[in-house]
Amino acid sequence: MPGMSMGSPLPPLTALRAFSMWSFHPWSAVILTVVLAAYLSGWRRGRRLGATLPFGYLASWLGGAAVLVFATQGSPAVYGDDLFWIHMVAHLLLIMVAPVMLVAGHPLTVTLAACSPARRGRVEQVFRGRMLGAITNPAVGIVVYTAVIAATHLTGFMNTMMLHPWLHGLEQLVYVLAGVLFFLPLIGEQPIRWQPTGPLRMGILVMAMPVDTFTGVILGQTTQYPWPAMAAMHPAWGPSLLTDLHAGGAVMWIGGDAIMSVMIGGAAIGWARAAAAGDGSELGGWLNAARLSYQRDLLGADGADVESSDSDEALAAYNTYLQRLHAESDPTARGRAN
Repeated sequence: MPGMSMGSPLPPLTALRAFSMWSFHPWSAVILTVVLAAYLSGWRRGRRLGATLPFGYLASWLGGAAVLVFATQGSPAVYGDDLFWIHMVAHLLLIMVAPVMLVAGHPLTVTLAACSPARRGRVEQVFRGRMLGAITNPAVGIVVYTAVIAATHLTGFMNTMMLHPWLHGLEQLVYVLAGVLFFLPLIGEQPIRWQPTGPLRMGILVMAMPVDTFTGVILGQTTQYPWPAMAAMHPAWGPSLLTDLHAGGAVMWIGGDAIMSVMIGGAAIGWARAAAAGDGSELGGWLNAARLSYQRDLLGADGADVESSDSDEALAAYNTYLQRLHAESDPTARGRAN
C-alpha cells in the first residue's frame, strides 16, 4: 500500500534543507500558474482601463502565491508526510497565511476593474447576488473553517490520505478555499453583499479561534499516535512519534491563535482609523458629540449656543473662558478688575 514503507528515506531536516528541498507536483503547479496568470492579466487590464488598483494589491497577491508555492512544492510538502509538525505548518500556511494575503489582493475588485463598462454591472450583480451572498456569509465561513480543521485532524482522514496520495491535492485545495471563504468578508472592502463592521469582524475572528485551540490541545494531550500509515513513514532521525504529535498540536494551537490575534489587532486598527476619519463616521460622530458636550459643560453660559467646536462662536466663548480663568488665578488681575 502507498505510504506504508518502514521509515522515511529523506535526509534529516535542517535549516538549509527547509529552503532547498523541493518537490514538483504538476496539478498544484498548473492551478497556481493559471490563477496567477489570470490575476496578473486582470490587474494590468484594469490599470489600462483607468481603475485605481494599488500596487499593494499586486504585492499581496504575489506574496500569497509565493506562500502557496512553498507550502505545496517546498519543504512542507517534502517532509509533511514524515513529520506531523511540518504537516501542521503546511496547514497553517494553506488555510490562514496564504488566504489572508490572497484576499488582501482583492481579486474580486481586480476582476471588476478588468471588465468592460458594459459587463461590469452584470458581474457586480453576480458578486452581490443571492448565490455568492449565501456562500460568502460570515456564518458559513465559520462553519466551513471549523469543519475542515476538525474533520482533517480529529478523525481518521490523515490515515486515509496517506493510503491514497491523490487526497493530498484535494486536501490542499480544500484548505485554501476554506481559508479564502472565511477571510473574504473580513479583510478590506470587498465587492460582495456582506460588509461587517469593525467590531463584528473582530467578533467573528474571536469566534473562530477556539477550533484551533481545541484541536491543538486535543492533539497535544493524546497519548497514542492515531495514524498508523503516517507512523510508518516517521523517520528514525526525527523526534518520537508522540513528541512529533504534540509538537504538531502546539503548532496548531499557538500558531493558529497567534495569527488570529494579529488579524484581530489589524481589524481593530482598521476600524479605529476608519471610524475616526470624520465627524460623520461611527466613532468620529461620537467623539465630536462628546467634545461639544464637554465644551458646553466647561464654558457654562458662554458656550450655551455653541453648535460646533470649530465655529467662531466656540472660539470666542473659549477665549472668554480662558480670560476668566486667568483673572481668577491672578490676584493682580482681580485687583485691576475690581
